[in-house]
Amino acid sequence: NGGNTKRVRYEHAVLASLEPMRAKFSFQVPQYKGTLKDPAVTFVKLSSGAEACMCQMIPGTLPKDADPFILGKAAGELCKALTQCKVTEPCPTPPYFEVYDVHSAISKEIFYAEILKPGFDCMRDGALPKLVAELERLDERILGPEALKKNEGRYPMQLIHGDLHYDNVLVEGGKVSGLLDFEFAAEDWRAMEIAVCLSKYAAEKEPFQLMDSFLDGFAEMGVLSRAEVEGIPDMINLRIMSNV
Repeated sequence: NGGNTKRVRYEHAVLASLEPMRAKFSFQVPQYKGTLKDPAVTFVKLSSGAEACMCQMIPGTLPKDADPFILGKAAGELCKALTQCKVTEPCPTPPYFEVYDVHSAISKEIFYAEILKPGFDCMRDGALPKLVAELERLDERILGPEALKKNEGRYPMQLIHGDLHYDNVLVEGGKVSGLLDFEFAAEDWRAMEIAVCLSKYAAEKEPFQLMDSFLDGFAEMGVLSRAEVEGIPDMINLRIMSNV
């Protein structure tokens, strides 16, 4: 967690809020152990400044080649459960639509000033124009003040995992055994949960077949409005842009 105590504390608070529902899940989520000094404290700071914690072992392997349907179904189950969570701890992670607030050293103005510097000259005939063009398009459609005002109410907000792609999932025996790494949990557009998941399939040879299977699974447990479905392609690009 990059030594971010607030993020660790929030992650643990989210998982604690899921505790009453744990027995009903078809999968496991991390269950952090208390320290020897105080069972109510679930992490400690090391001399390096990093946070340390321990949780029960969840069996399974990474599911990159697993049927996306089972991953989508688990995502839908978690998404539904998170609507019931009450977390009083302040959330340190901004929603994805506040993409220029992801780090204290960046802002929209700083970003556009930075890419004009000579260090980016090597990218001017390649990826940089495409990146800027897509950010400008997303500003117009979902990120800019006018777009946010126009879309107000179209994309329901709720607590989401925020990073629930297949590298944070475990499978065993053809079923999802665990959902991991809640460190980027935040109050965000509900549909961003699905967009993050689908973004990992975008670079595959047959992405739409994989995405359709995932969405079929999600529909077994989760809910999306028509407006959210229409917004998911832009949200997938937003997730990719946020990584860039």
